[in-house]
Amino acid sequence: MSCLGFFYEKGEGVTADPKQAFTWYEMAANGGDSVAQVNLALCYEKGNGTEKDGAKAFHWFNQASKAGNVNAFINVGVYYEKGEGGVTKDMKAALGWYLKAASVGDATAMTIVACCYENGEGTAVDNEKAAHYYTEGAMKGNSHAKEGLRRMMKANKV
Repeated sequence: MSCLGFFYEKGEGVTADPKQAFTWYEMAANGGDSVAQVNLALCYEKGNGTEKDGAKAFHWFNQASKAGNVNAFINVGVYYEKGEGGVTKDMKAALGWYLKAASVGDATAMTIVACCYENGEGTAVDNEKAAHYYTEGAMKGNSHAKEGLRRMMKANKV
C-alpha cells in the first residue's frame, strides 16, 4: 500500500494525485508500515493531500520512530528542536533523537550531532565529540560534515 501512495505522490505509472497518495499512505501507516508512517507525517507536515497539521505529523513521525525508522528519529528531533506540532522546544531531547539516528550510521544525523556538540546546543560544548561526529559523517560522504571538520581544524578546535 505504501508503494501505491508513492506512485500517486510522484505520478509513477498513474496520474499524480496527492489525495490518493495520502489515502494509501494512511492505510499502510495504520497497518504499521513505518515508511508509510513517515510519508503520512510528511503529508501532514506539508499539507499534501490533506490539511497541514503539525501535531498529526509529529504523531506519525513518533509512531515510525517506535519501529526504528531512522528518518523518523531525525524528524522527531527536529520537532523538539523547533518546538513545533504541539511539542515543547527541548534541545536536549532533540539531541537524544539525533544521537539515536547517528548510532545506526546516519550521516546527516552525525553532522547534526556534531553541530550540537560544537555549539553547545542541548549539551555542553565538546569539541572532541564534535570532531568525532564530523569525521564519522565525512567518512560517509556528508559534505556538511566535511565542511564542519575543516572549519574546526581552521579554528584550531581539534
